[in-house]
Amino acid sequence: MNEEVISAIAVSTHLFMTIPLAAPVFVLSSFILLAGAAISGMDGRARAVCGILREAGGIQIPAKKLYRLILLAFSVIIMAAIFIGRPEAVIKNVSVVSSILFAVIGFALIYIDNNLPREHRGSRIWLAVMAIGSGVFLLVALLEEATILAFGVPLMERLAMVLLVLFVFVRSDLASAFRKGVANKTDLLWLILIFGTLSIYGTFRGFNFEGVLLNFRDLGPILAGLIGGPIAGAAAGAIGGLYRYSLGGWTALPCAVATIVAGILGGLAGRRWLPLTPLRLAILGVAAEALHILVILPLFTIGTPFTEILDVIRATLLPMSVVTAAGLILYLVIENQYKKEIDMKDLVCWIRKEIDPELEAEKGEP
Repeated sequence: MNEEVISAIAVSTHLFMTIPLAAPVFVLSSFILLAGAAISGMDGRARAVCGILREAGGIQIPAKKLYRLILLAFSVIIMAAIFIGRPEAVIKNVSVVSSILFAVIGFALIYIDNNLPREHRGSRIWLAVMAIGSGVFLLVALLEEATILAFGVPLMERLAMVLLVLFVFVRSDLASAFRKGVANKTDLLWLILIFGTLSIYGTFRGFNFEGVLLNFRDLGPILAGLIGGPIAGAAAGAIGGLYRYSLGGWTALPCAVATIVAGILGGLAGRRWLPLTPLRLAILGVAAEALHILVILPLFTIGTPFTEILDVIRATLLPMSVVTAAGLILYLVIENQYKKEIDMKDLVCWIRKEIDPELEAEKGEP
């Protein structure tokens, strides 16, 4: 910076300070301008998100109430930035989640386009742009947030084993009993044991980060609650929570309690938040982990240095939320796909009976 610029700045500053009450007025007006810009930005984005969610379907909340909820979510993000003390970390995490969402939406559009009739598909240029853009968004998210590469991707790999179990469970007689509403106490006990074991597996295959286990322990109890109700969710959570408590560590008690609470939360959602949609399950997964890490963990670790708690929040909240939400959504996909298969079989049987009832009668003869 040359001497003339420095001299001009010095003169301007001197003149400014000679004005009565210049500094307080400047600070107050700057605050008002920044607050207005923040409020205006929140309002515009809240209206845009509200419109997208309403048009996407599956949202039964009135538009005005949904708008207020989105504003509340934005306010929580801002308060989180103030609470954590590192606004740049919150901004980075929000940008990472946004990049992941853009990538997922892009790949979903490519999949939908591929299943359209040939004459209605997009051009090769459109396909290339969507594929490259979605890949870039995903790469940016992975490079920007080291915890996703260090913990989130390995957690997703372990989650694949859980999905294999869910795939088998959905096609079992046990799942059919709960689906038809004829499950008895023995079925409930088996449900608790299966998803309680999944909760233990989520801890056993977790990662140790400075005495904290990064895991998907809450997924099993939440699913047990969705399928069997709050009691099943709490019982499965108790199994996973007791195992976590037995491992010790300064987060043992809050993590054990949070697992039980997650099961109860899943049970309440399964009873009062129907029909289940991917968006609702994503919100449920993020809410369960946020309650776990942002509320229960600090409450049950009073006396622990605040910096240690913040380090845990920064390292665990994003990857665990993504993995839990992804697990719930994938379970819903497996469940809906199986229901479609059953409906298709029933439809085929009905058509056969209507077209050739004698053939069906002959099949029934010994």
